[in-house]
Amino acid sequence: MEQQQASRLNTPRLDSAPSRQNTPLYSAPSRQRTPRLDSVPSRQRTPRLDSAPSRQRTPQADSERRKPLPRQRTLHSSPPRKELPRRSRFSTARDVDSGFAEAWARGARGVLAASYSDLLQIRLLQSKAKEVPEGATKVYRNQLLCQVIRLVTPEPQPAVIEALKTELHQDTDDDDDQEPLWRAVQKLAAKGDGPVPTASGKSIDATRMSILVKADRDDDDGSSIINALDSADQMHEDDAKSLEEFWTFYRKISTEVNLAQAHGKTIDAGAGDWKSPIGGVRSIRTRILREQCIFELQSQKRDHIVPAYAQTKQEGSRAWPRGDAAEWLHEGEKDKGLSRELKSYVDLKRRRQMLETVPAAISKVGLSPKRSGRRGLALNRLPPEPPDESKSRSVLPALPTSARCTRKKDLAAHEEARKVADSLSAFQEVASESSRDWSAAMHHFVTARGWHQHLNECKDPPSRGIMSSREEVDLPPMELFHRPWSREGFVDQWSDKVDGYLSPLQRFAKVCLSSGIRPRAESIRYLGQVLPWLSFRACGYSDEDVLALAAAFPNSSNLEVPQVFPSSKSLEAVDMGGNPRLTDTSVCKLLGAVAAHCSEQFSVLRMDQCSQLGKETVHTVTHLLKTSMLSLRTVDMSGIAITKAAYPTLAAAVESHPHLQVVCLGATGLGTGGDPVMTAQVVSSLISGVQIEHLELGYNNFDAVTFDVLGRGMIESDSLAYLGLAATAGKQTADKTMSSMTAFLERLPGDTTLTSLDISANCLEANAALIVEYALRKHKKIRSINVSRNPLGLEGMRCMIRLLALETCPELFQLVFDDCMGVPGDDVTMGLVDTDPSGRYDLDMSHVGQRTLFRLLLTILSEFEGQKNGFLKQLMHVTGHSENPLSVDSIKRKKGIWQVPTSGHLKFELNFHDFLLQGEQDADCAHSLVVERMFRKTRLSLHSERKILAVLAKIKGSPSQLSEELVQAVSRDFLLTADQVIALSLGPDPLRNVSALSASLFDPGAMWQASGSFKTFEALVALEREAHQIMTLNLENPTGSYMLNLSKVGDRSVAQRLMLLNRWQLHLWHAQNLIDGSQLGTGKCFRNVNLDARPFVWTSEEWRIKLVGELSFYFVSLMRPKKNAEQVLPEMWGKLLIEIRQALGIMKGGSKRLSAQEVIWILRGISGTAWITCSQLRSLLCSFPKRADRKEVLSMWFLRCVDWPINSKLCEAKFNTADWAELTESLGYLYLFPYFQPELSAYCFDLASGEQRRCLHLIIKLANSEHVSNVKQTEVDWNGPNGLVPHFEPFTAGIPMSWDQYDFINTKGVVRLRYSCAVDHVNIKARKRLAATSGGWSNLPQNPQGSVEHWAVLNHIPNNVVRVIVFLIRNWKSIDAAFENCNLDGDSSLNHREFVERLARVGCCRSPKKKGAKNEPEGENYDAEDPAQLEALSSVYRFLDSSNDGEISRNEFSVLRAVWKEIEQSMHELHKDIMYHYESLESAHMTADLNANGGLSKKEYYLLLARCDFDGPSEQIFMYLDRNANDEISKDEFMLLELYSKQPPLPDFTDCMG
Repeated sequence: MEQQQASRLNTPRLDSAPSRQNTPLYSAPSRQRTPRLDSVPSRQRTPRLDSAPSRQRTPQADSERRKPLPRQRTLHSSPPRKELPRRSRFSTARDVDSGFAEAWARGARGVLAASYSDLLQIRLLQSKAKEVPEGATKVYRNQLLCQVIRLVTPEPQPAVIEALKTELHQDTDDDDDQEPLWRAVQKLAAKGDGPVPTASGKSIDATRMSILVKADRDDDDGSSIINALDSADQMHEDDAKSLEEFWTFYRKISTEVNLAQAHGKTIDAGAGDWKSPIGGVRSIRTRILREQCIFELQSQKRDHIVPAYAQTKQEGSRAWPRGDAAEWLHEGEKDKGLSRELKSYVDLKRRRQMLETVPAAISKVGLSPKRSGRRGLALNRLPPEPPDESKSRSVLPALPTSARCTRKKDLAAHEEARKVADSLSAFQEVASESSRDWSAAMHHFVTARGWHQHLNECKDPPSRGIMSSREEVDLPPMELFHRPWSREGFVDQWSDKVDGYLSPLQRFAKVCLSSGIRPRAESIRYLGQVLPWLSFRACGYSDEDVLALAAAFPNSSNLEVPQVFPSSKSLEAVDMGGNPRLTDTSVCKLLGAVAAHCSEQFSVLRMDQCSQLGKETVHTVTHLLKTSMLSLRTVDMSGIAITKAAYPTLAAAVESHPHLQVVCLGATGLGTGGDPVMTAQVVSSLISGVQIEHLELGYNNFDAVTFDVLGRGMIESDSLAYLGLAATAGKQTADKTMSSMTAFLERLPGDTTLTSLDISANCLEANAALIVEYALRKHKKIRSINVSRNPLGLEGMRCMIRLLALETCPELFQLVFDDCMGVPGDDVTMGLVDTDPSGRYDLDMSHVGQRTLFRLLLTILSEFEGQKNGFLKQLMHVTGHSENPLSVDSIKRKKGIWQVPTSGHLKFELNFHDFLLQGEQDADCAHSLVVERMFRKTRLSLHSERKILAVLAKIKGSPSQLSEELVQAVSRDFLLTADQVIALSLGPDPLRNVSALSASLFDPGAMWQASGSFKTFEALVALEREAHQIMTLNLENPTGSYMLNLSKVGDRSVAQRLMLLNRWQLHLWHAQNLIDGSQLGTGKCFRNVNLDARPFVWTSEEWRIKLVGELSFYFVSLMRPKKNAEQVLPEMWGKLLIEIRQALGIMKGGSKRLSAQEVIWILRGISGTAWITCSQLRSLLCSFPKRADRKEVLSMWFLRCVDWPINSKLCEAKFNTADWAELTESLGYLYLFPYFQPELSAYCFDLASGEQRRCLHLIIKLANSEHVSNVKQTEVDWNGPNGLVPHFEPFTAGIPMSWDQYDFINTKGVVRLRYSCAVDHVNIKARKRLAATSGGWSNLPQNPQGSVEHWAVLNHIPNNVVRVIVFLIRNWKSIDAAFENCNLDGDSSLNHREFVERLARVGCCRSPKKKGAKNEPEGENYDAEDPAQLEALSSVYRFLDSSNDGEISRNEFSVLRAVWKEIEQSMHELHKDIMYHYESLESAHMTADLNANGGLSKKEYYLLLARCDFDGPSEQIFMYLDRNANDEISKDEFMLLELYSKQPPLPDFTDCMG
């Protein structure tokens, strides 16, 4: 026994639930108790499930930590080695350094994909394949990223790096006392949803397995399991005893009537000791103990529990083979012929007529049970059975056979003796009486056997069998016949009582024997043990079975038999459901017997799914509810057709019943009769029951009025706990678009008592799910909701998952929504549950879904501090043509429901600005931390143990397709921890789940842990490919182009994070009183937005993201370099350039290892931590030969340049006019404007664009600060741009003076101009002020003039100017020497004569001679009749005379130096590119000279540049190299490039690295 108890204590759990005690949540299953799932979370301090790993940080990182939260720690560790790769102990990766840990310590937390760079390398090393596709490339890329991070970020403290390494590679097996979250979720998900809990109390059929499961749930120390097993064993013993008693008595009476002999068969009654027809009692007991529990499990469809239970019993040294106990129970009957075959339908009819006439315990329903006896022929009047058949006639006196008895007294004595001796004569004497004196049983008994035509003739009828046809009369001997339904008085063969009573089981055996009915195991169990419940649910009972049971029904009111039989237990429950063969005849008789003897204690009546029951049964039940069954607590009549006339009476009886708690009237035809008024009255009566706790009305037909009545009654009820409304509604609203049940759901917020709700199969869509979410979000008691078979779709399931996760609905744990896939639709919440729901709303209050949306908004706002008016602005109620303001504070609740308008439209602006930005004033905080905090304010999180298990287990336990949809729903609305993501992702295909759930992770460390669920290198690569956008997002520097598919959770999360970042940066921007530089003046950082290839506009108050669509845009951050930002050191930048160029394969002798996009990915990863200069950015641009790559790199880095408004022209020179115009349109006119060098540039502004008008106004303000005449060559096309040929005309009177004010600038037309300012007139302070107020560059140096690198973009320089510069450099080597040679007067300026004549004499800008003409040597001779030359030189003179004073000063002449520096720098870059691809200039010239004529034509020259991937001022360089102007570059001319390889104008960062 002790071993059995020990084995029971160590049995596996059958069910589990969260514990109330302060114990580890998921302990080892072998010794510690598994917690309860349905318990209320303990108030004691327990570890949090959703906490992030604690980690040490640098002092710099501490300043950027998120705001203080309650102390948390990770409860669940990662899975063990067999389930999930451990974080550190990889046999093939011992030497892999944690580069990510070091990068993280350096602050590189912007790119999520970088978080598992080490893990990629580990997985590659673990791969058994020799070569993994993309393996070397990915690992090299990640290693290069970590190496580059080391170059551009400051060195962290070694202790910090080691701490991070230890944390990331901690041993997950150290904490053996805590079960991982993923394992707990898998265990709970494997159990499925199970039955929806009801409020019906204890089950009628208290089977062994139900007892075990309940004991397992309630077990504290193992004693409940032991007691349950003992109780189950006792039930086995009781069943065995009942079978023993039944079959023993059955054999005895069958032997007495010689049934086997009558059928021509023999039963071996003498072999051994006593036997039943199916074996001895010991055999019965053994088989029952082995089979009965499994049989019950099969009948209850709980096969999934059998293996665990079988293992439990096997450990307890018990054998529990599987089998069908019911089939085994009757296999003896089949062999021995216990059930007689009916030869025709007539025989069946006769048997049924006989059973129908068997009197029940009391004949009339409703009368009190005063009589304890039974009506019918009292067979105890017959002589007692002789003890020995051989001496059955020896007890009679000997009678003379021949003598004549003349005396009447002797004759009477002889006749009496003959009657006693002849049982048939005794029967004939009784039967010979008038049939009027017969009982009904006697009449039908005689009629059924056809004896009425043989009573006077048949002296000795044959005794073949009781059931026979009329042609074959079969009569047993009368002395051996006993009526089983009559009161018995013969001598008990096995008791000491002379006048004993048969037990109910014995009477049942006689009924079965007499009528030929097969005995049922359920009837034997009940009658043998006289249990307090009678259950034969779904056992295939027919009327004959129930009539036989009623005939043997125990009479609990007879208290005079305890000396013979044990005291009978009072019947409390009857469950006859699931027997469609039953009719009113048998059920009414059984109910009469129950009412006669058990009405005081009777509490449960179930007759559901008995489809043939009808009017009589309904009438009987109604009568009993009003009269005798006043203690009834449960009545289930589901599946019974109840007529329209009978329903009101039944409902009234239910309403007035004092104790009725459970009423089930599903599928009874309520509402199908076409009388909605009657239906509403019936529902009102049913819901008004004073004690009703469980009301099942499913599979009926209700309209909107009935649902409204039901909702009102539900609010008034104080006890209703369960309400079943499955399949009761269709789309019956006025517009045929919504279910009529919405009228009920609108009333649901007023309920406070429901614990379970079934609204499945009601055509509910996403709007209805939103109503349910709103109605139950603060319900304190609801535990289970069933919304299966409704087309909720993804949006509806989002609503239900949010409801399941709400802590304000603490008891909700079970949510069933099988087969809820619907057609994808619009967002029913209209963005209200979006990350930032701010925007303009227009709600149709006649639509129940939008009406509920406004109520949900009011509920959410009521949870915030402050007045709701602070969130809702400009609230207007529009009805018809009138528009009236509405105060949100005037809207009140009544019975839990907001009393909002039900007609018209509500228009308002929702603004969450103050709520989201509360406490976010630190501009130096890490952007990702700010966005994460803002994200957490509106996103849901799983905190409590109960909710974590409820949500995760629901997702994991759902079918694959539904599970994927639920993952999508969770990832849209929740922020998850790494443990929670792992719990959801583990499975055969974790890629899809992790790629979606990656949107729920912010911390790179969490991403590192979540990616550990991928066991192969290919899976990690696929993850990065599937979640590319979210993996490559760097919130520290998000500027760039995006192409997002909003239907993907990760892509949509990118847009949401950028929108939050935009709001925060715009808030800081406005705090500095800076000018709005957005494209449309709405404050948005999103530019060139297109949704599904169509322009899309966000207004200034709109911050919501669309649910689906292809969204493309440029995002330009509003953050600028910090004050005293540290730049990357030149030598470190040089190393970075070398690494990048080696990866791209553009170094001498190198091979390409990475694509340009992968290198750009690396640069994106480090761009949030490094500050550079424009010269460094130019050197980086030179590493990318393709223009598209250069544009992406510039977009990424231009805001990271500390001197961008000063020296932006250094980078602009690397793009042609079209590319730069595209960049300006994409990144912003105000952001790319050259504030410190606006000269030497041409501008064209579209006045219809707000930001371009800002730029025009900026130039006007700058001219007013420096010199009005600086704006030159102004032209306007008042009709442009209209797609036609532009028609520009000059401003005759100059730019209008009214344009000094921005608001007065015209909003139509195109303006072209040039800005030219003399060096002496430059106002550095004004330019700095404009750069700060318009561009946001507020942290520039105090004296930025020393940082200015004067530069020119050759695309903006006239061609004649370039010709002059090339000529000057070619002849005088420098700009200063050229000025001195032109200054004939020796003063500090050049007049027109000096400039033009001097340059003309030396042949500058000379017109080309005709072909064949002899070239004149350079000298003082020039052609004064060459007007083209004079005009070219004059235009250059006017270009240089920026002061318009008629003279060119030395400073003005030095402007040409900026043009020359660009040419010189470009030639240096060309020289390096040629040297990267060729060993020398000679080799390059020889290779490019295709026709071998010793010179490079323009075509050959451009081909050479294409091979070298050079993209720069190629035409200007050709002009310089072609010294003799013959359109060819000779070898000697080509070697001039060598002169510019050593000392370029800009530093060559790679030269110092060799």
